[in-house]
Amino acid sequence: PLSDVVNEAAERLSPRFKSCGVALALSGETRCVLRDIRFSEVSQVLSALLLNALEATERGGRVRLETAESDGWAEILVSDDGAGIASEDLPRVFEPFFSTKPGRGAGLGLAMCRAIVSALGGVLSAASAPGRGSRFRVRLPAGAPEGQRPSIREEG
Repeated sequence: PLSDVVNEAAERLSPRFKSCGVALALSGETRCVLRDIRFSEVSQVLSALLLNALEATERGGRVRLETAESDGWAEILVSDDGAGIASEDLPRVFEPFFSTKPGRGAGLGLAMCRAIVSALGGVLSAASAPGRGSRFRVRLPAGAPEGQRPSIREEG
């Protein structure tokens, strides 16, 4: 289920958040399963988004990790209360080699995340406002909730 990959990523990165003095809040338990998707790819995207949010958030701030499911889509939302992204930069954040962090990073993280999500049949989008933080939304095709998947006998 989606909640497993989300919980694993949060648990793995929790010590890093604590050492930086940033709270990581989880909400929205969902038992949906992702159709034909390798969890390692979702975990890679989630880790990159969480680490970007951590870098954007000052000590004492908070990053939120939410999950939801609607209309056949699983959603993962990563939001922070950091400085936000300038309106002129927001349309370019998914471009390869574009970075808002001069001298740090190659500007490939979000471009790679979008490519992975797209290859999985999903969509990665961003919203931000200077001084109000940023929000990244991952939408992936969801299968039937755990326990409601047809058995092999029902399919055959």
